[in-house]
Amino acid sequence: MTKLLIADDEAIIAMQLSDYLTSAGYDVIGTVSSGEESLRAARKLSPDLILMDIIMPGGMDGIEAARKINRELDIPVIFLTSFADEKLVERAKSAGPYGYLLKPFTNKEIFASIEVALYRRRIEREIFRATMDETFDPLLVFSPEGELLEMNKQAETHLGYAKKDLIGISLRDLFTPETVEQADEAFRKTIALGGGRVQGFIATRTGSEIWVNVLFSLLHYGERKIVLGTIRDERAGRRAGPADKSADAFSSRPILICAACRKLCDDDGRWVRMEEYFKNHGDILFSHGLCPQCAHKLWPDMPPELYKDRPLP
Repeated sequence: MTKLLIADDEAIIAMQLSDYLTSAGYDVIGTVSSGEESLRAARKLSPDLILMDIIMPGGMDGIEAARKINRELDIPVIFLTSFADEKLVERAKSAGPYGYLLKPFTNKEIFASIEVALYRRRIEREIFRATMDETFDPLLVFSPEGELLEMNKQAETHLGYAKKDLIGISLRDLFTPETVEQADEAFRKTIALGGGRVQGFIATRTGSEIWVNVLFSLLHYGERKIVLGTIRDERAGRRAGPADKSADAFSSRPILICAACRKLCDDDGRWVRMEEYFKNHGDILFSHGLCPQCAHKLWPDMPPELYKDRPLP
């Protein structure tokens, strides 16, 4: 059953609205009369949708309350108001509402507004999840506080966990103890500067520890901020656990190479020589030499038997 919260300082309107919505099959989980109360109730009760009056007593009006709720809790809000002046409407738009109803409204109008808002929210979430699942990379979505909000199917496969087992855990619980501080630092950098990266171990469900390279990006999802964690390049393989003895040096992800200079694109977007790339991602060291073809181009007068079938140091 859809849970609704009503925020309106006009007691009669709130009561009538609550009675109608209850008879229409909704679960009215609370009525409040100020912006501050609506924010506290939203945090405590987690409604599916809030019907919010704009002009209410106290230091926080409905628009500011809706903005905070949207940013922090991602709960859709429909504004109810007797005012429609241009400046107020512009302020209301900044809070990202899912509807704007002028009082007095009919039962049919409020019912239609609620159903459209719920449908819009459902479609947005379906599109978001579908987009994540169509992406090649394993993806993790965190709140600005570090709570895991969402993950795609690729992340489930990569980490060996079902989504239901991880949603709601902290960033600190995802990484192994030796990597937690690095992850925290990268996450704080992302919140402050927009991006960060951590390389370290995540514990899988099998008990093994998998080396990951996670790129964090700060995104704005409507009024709300989220942190997208993209798991890239399983470079150092797994440390074997009780049910996992495999070790993979590299993931199957394609490596981007410049068709002209043959440099490789690193995870931070830098174009680097092949030697640097593989050293950074697999601890592979190179010893340089010359193939016979290149040796002949450089020293055409050198007798071929000196370098045939062996590299020159």
